[in-house]
Amino acid sequence: MRSRSLPLAALALASTLATVACSPAAPPPPPPPPAWPHYEPGATPAKAPDPEPIAYAHEGRTYDDALAIPEDINAVASEPELSDATLGGPLNDPALLSSCGVVESTVVVIKVAVRGGKALGVTVATSPPSAALSSCLDKAVRQLTWPSSGRRFSFKTRF
Repeated sequence: MRSRSLPLAALALASTLATVACSPAAPPPPPPPPAWPHYEPGATPAKAPDPEPIAYAHEGRTYDDALAIPEDINAVASEPELSDATLGGPLNDPALLSSCGVVESTVVVIKVAVRGGKALGVTVATSPPSAALSSCLDKAVRQLTWPSSGRRFSFKTRF
């Protein structure tokens, strides 16, 4: 009896191997996700980092120098607050960029500290880097005016 089971076991094994070998191949794995840029619906696309400022001729204090000036919070507590729209408003004039010859492909980042209706400190960075363009924009921003407040406000704008 033992000799009969061995051929049946061998036959069952051969049948299983034939079934597996003749089965269709497993489907290929899904393709890898696309390389950069990758956008998912509802997600905010990543933007390039801000350009670093280069050395240029400042007309006055830099943004960081202006922020380093101590401010007595108690002395300015009654001074008016300026909204983001109010602070950014003067920079939204298209003449600001065009007066310095900024082309559409140029990335411009302007950091401004404001007090008393004037720019207290300005730093400009451009990509591609341009000392002449940064200097021109620095001078143009310092000529702008804001509503007067004894408080110091700071903001950054990217074009």
